[in-house]
Amino acid sequence: AYKEFQIPPQPCAILAKSPWSLFWIAYTLHQQAAIYHLLDKEKKELDWLINSAIMFCNNHYKSGHYAFASAVSWEEFVERHKAKESALVWVDRLIRSGFNRQQLAAILQTSTAQPAANAYLIRRVWDCRNVEFDRVLLLNDVIGQSGIINDSYAKTVSHIYTGISRAKHELYLPESISEWLENI
Repeated sequence: AYKEFQIPPQPCAILAKSPWSLFWIAYTLHQQAAIYHLLDKEKKELDWLINSAIMFCNNHYKSGHYAFASAVSWEEFVERHKAKESALVWVDRLIRSGFNRQQLAAILQTSTAQPAANAYLIRRVWDCRNVEFDRVLLLNDVIGQSGIINDSYAKTVSHIYTGISRAKHELYLPESISEWLENI
């Protein structure tokens, strides 16, 4: 179990629940010049979501992305969701520091066209049903920032089970999930 997140030295599947976390991982791998792969549908979702977030934050223009449908402002959106979406706080800081659409495009374009043995695979937990990987790293966002189950219990257990059962040989779990599993 890991206490502080870090990218494993060997490529693995990195599984998250949130698109904000997927983006955070893609950004981190891009900064490290690592080889990584996002599914086309994840690239499209991240392109729409993060471009919309950039516009909403910088121009106070609310785009048509469904995530912002009930938001009055970017600040209100972040405040309302930050407890459940820890990566959103990081995205907010990144955008406020000047991150732009061209940088987003570079991250998405750097993703390999096809999965490769030497690539980190960035996936949503739910999209990995019926797929196995040699090594899996499960992000803490499956449970939530505080380590407390933040969705329905059954849904969270299903995400955790799906995530951990994808690993054929090695599994990297956040300490909070490992402790939670020991206590059930």
